[in-house]
Amino acid sequence: MAISQDASTPSPASATAASPAQSVTASFSPPSGSLVAVLVAVCAQSTSGSPVLSVTDSGSHTWTQRVAIADTTYSAAGIFTAYFASAPGSITVTGHSTIAVAGVMTAPVVLDGAAVSQSGAATASTASTNSAAVNGSITTTTTGSWVLAAGSTGSSGGTHTPTAATSNLYAPYSDSPDAATFLAGKQATATGTPGAVSLGWTASARSDAAWCALEILPATAFTSPVSGVASGTG
Repeated sequence: MAISQDASTPSPASATAASPAQSVTASFSPPSGSLVAVLVAVCAQSTSGSPVLSVTDSGSHTWTQRVAIADTTYSAAGIFTAYFASAPGSITVTGHSTIAVAGVMTAPVVLDGAAVSQSGAATASTASTNSAAVNGSITTTTTGSWVLAAGSTGSSGGTHTPTAATSNLYAPYSDSPDAATFLAGKQATATGTPGAVSLGWTASARSDAAWCALEILPATAFTSPVSGVASGTG
């Protein structure tokens, strides 16, 4: 079964100048057998050091941080996942940061056809205090995988152009009060031959920036050969 985005995926949530630094999505209902990945992007109003990101939901499920990075001044980005073997019903998801006052984007992506275990999935991250590159290279491991990417820059407005292999999940969100832009994307096509791929965005202005990416492994079907069965005509 190929990975696909489920129709239950909600719109991303964003909060400006939030204290505590968090944003909460609208309610949504992931189906049984779905993997939910939550992209979190944060930008502080003042220098704050390296924030710690986290995700919670209204149903008290466990969320695993797969990748996260901060630029040690303003911007941070991370991706978290939870697998729902049975449908959890209606939930909201909250992205948190330990920054005192910040803009926060929380963008869930509900995926069908993803593996229960994501062990061995590739991750990548990079950050800078003065760059137009909100992108990096990730080396995929599995045919049929997806790659999700999250980014945050300390520059509101301007343009943020996806790399050739990147599709925006949502339009870049400009957060003027926090002088930030939040980004959410994916690899434009599922992985064919695994290998290095450049994903993310190039900004029209240099600023602090944080970028991370996570490979999502597909579920694989295995059919065991039938042994001890003879066939023939007689």
